[in-house]
Amino acid sequence: MKKNKNLIMLSMISLLSSCFVSSINSICKEEKSIVIPELNGIWQGEHTRWTFNPSKDSVFYDLGYEECQDPIDQTSFYSKCTFSDFKTQFTKIDGVTYVNFQLADKGVTDNVFEMCHFMDVQSFAKVVINENTMNVFMPNHQWLEKHLTKHPEELKHIKKDNRIIITASTKELRDFVSKNQNKRAFFKESIELLKKAI
Repeated sequence: MKKNKNLIMLSMISLLSSCFVSSINSICKEEKSIVIPELNGIWQGEHTRWTFNPSKDSVFYDLGYEECQDPIDQTSFYSKCTFSDFKTQFTKIDGVTYVNFQLADKGVTDNVFEMCHFMDVQSFAKVVINENTMNVFMPNHQWLEKHLTKHPEELKHIKKDNRIIITASTKELRDFVSKNQNKRAFFKESIELLKKAI
């Protein structure tokens, strides 16, 4: 049973790893970090809950991230929910808002998003906030892999366990995103989150 569970978790990690792009360095320059007042609070998706609070360090937001196997608005029961803590930072590239995810604390967890950050990697996504709706667009790992196979010189990276890990500097990463962010296939479909009323 334990072996089956481990196989399932490894499969989930592999699946999620292909859904976001890992980077050694942040996409955010500290001097280019932005504050988003309307971000504060709880944002809820079908299986996830994201709670943002300003950090003591004003350039960061603390993110409490929760994953549930059952729909999160199903009040009768949950099969399992897991929690993890991230430090997030927001920035703009050519007017487009991005968030950088960095694991705050490492622990023993079944939270898949947390496990994918165990190797001290970070990840990033495009964010669009419209009133009480937030859409999070993860970069398309498949597009990146194909693009760097043809043009490996465009962005410094390594490949580990069939997974692209960007090793470029923050400036190099920002320049690459600026060059490619308007391409249709650069992002995956969005994760939609709705803000909970207090």
